[in-house]
Amino acid sequence: MPILQKIYHLINSLSRSEKRYFRQHAQLYRPQETADYMVLFDLISKQKTYQSKQLKKEIADKNIEYVSIKARYLYNAILVALTNYKKNRNTFIQLNSNFQKVYILESKGLFKEAFTLLKRIKKQARKTQRFEILYQSLEKEEELLITLNQGLSNDALIQVQEEKQATFGLLKNINDYEQLRLTMLNFFIQHNFTEDPLTIEQIYQKFPLLTTTNHTLCSYTQVSYHHLHNIIYYFLGHPQKMLDAAQRALELLPQIHLSPAFAFVLLQNYFVSCYRQPLPHQHVDFDGGLHLLNQLKFEEQQYQAIKKMMTLAFSFQYQWRIQKNISSEEGEKRYAVFEEFYQKHDKHLHWSRKKLFYHDLILYSIYLKLFSIGSLWLQRLENIEESKKLLIEEKLILRFFSFIFNYEANIPNLVKRDSRSISYFIGKIQHPFALKTARLFHELYLCKTTEKENSLFREYAPLLKEISPKLTNSLWSFEFVNSWVEQKI
Repeated sequence: MPILQKIYHLINSLSRSEKRYFRQHAQLYRPQETADYMVLFDLISKQKTYQSKQLKKEIADKNIEYVSIKARYLYNAILVALTNYKKNRNTFIQLNSNFQKVYILESKGLFKEAFTLLKRIKKQARKTQRFEILYQSLEKEEELLITLNQGLSNDALIQVQEEKQATFGLLKNINDYEQLRLTMLNFFIQHNFTEDPLTIEQIYQKFPLLTTTNHTLCSYTQVSYHHLHNIIYYFLGHPQKMLDAAQRALELLPQIHLSPAFAFVLLQNYFVSCYRQPLPHQHVDFDGGLHLLNQLKFEEQQYQAIKKMMTLAFSFQYQWRIQKNISSEEGEKRYAVFEEFYQKHDKHLHWSRKKLFYHDLILYSIYLKLFSIGSLWLQRLENIEESKKLLIEEKLILRFFSFIFNYEANIPNLVKRDSRSISYFIGKIQHPFALKTARLFHELYLCKTTEKENSLFREYAPLLKEISPKLTNSLWSFEFVNSWVEQKI
């Protein structure tokens, strides 16, 4: 990615206060009021979408020389300013910044001051369970004590070494559960539960760390323990146990400083657990989950966008699960809100979020028979550069979506195009449900009468229900085809 485009993405992610701080920070160090890198900052800031040719023309008009060098200076200057800005707002950055000061004090021979600062760092690291910083601090303290004691041991050194060993045990415990999560998810996604159902005892035998919370050594791994059980019961099809595990994970939130990404995952799993409960949902506190989500405060626009997206998406999905029959009029109102979100926040969402969010919006447009709206969101998904790297099966799903929308819009040329495209992708995979769907769509393309079309839907509906629509390598599935076919009967 060109450096100017990198700067555009970085500037585009800044909040107003962060931009203001950068300007103030740059004012202290730039040699003159019209420093070229600040002119670059202003030119790029004005662009609502990245326009390379226009930007280069404006840069040329300003007679800026050595653009690539000054652009890299600007990029690094923004990061330095953000680091300073975040010191008092982000515990991890603050601890790392103080840790760097310890090295400076040590290099100046100010050992007493270095020990004092290390003591503060360790206290804060223990409180926030930032064990990686605590371990580094203990290593540095051990090194300083050995230097001062000329290699000899004493009680202080022994105490530091014992805590260092205990902290290493905590880090290993955290790493063990992180590795377990990846291994377990990979196993579950690839396992065929229909043909080979598993019991919780079999899962415990395969993953012993999940048998009891006694294996967890800190609040973080306790959260991981319940989080993993939530996933287990999702795959086993036990909604109540799934919800119980999600609730226990959320109850531990006040005890630990989690990354925003992990906090979002826990809340996402809680919402999914809520709407998977059998009706009526008398024991489900969905609003309590929304309250927890709204209590999360972020200045970063990325996290604000994710928070807003989750509120809109899960509220809609929960309403759908309870009501089932949402009117097209109500659906259009919901999609108008999603459109407003798109115009304001979409640019702050990462591809991984968009991939799932857009997919779900396309799905629900089929359920609600809002096919033109679904077609719009499909175009948006396909226009994202990263969509070119989707799995073959996922690209086929997009072609199935496109066929449905163009079939419903009665656009023969596009239906023909989609039918040919489906044939191309079908030749690259071996998925029984996809193969059966491709045959149905091809016959629909060739079909000349409404009576014949109706006959095809009635013929294929029971055949498709006999085959699993799930994918073993993706969170997407072909299930939407069944819903559409049932609509047509």
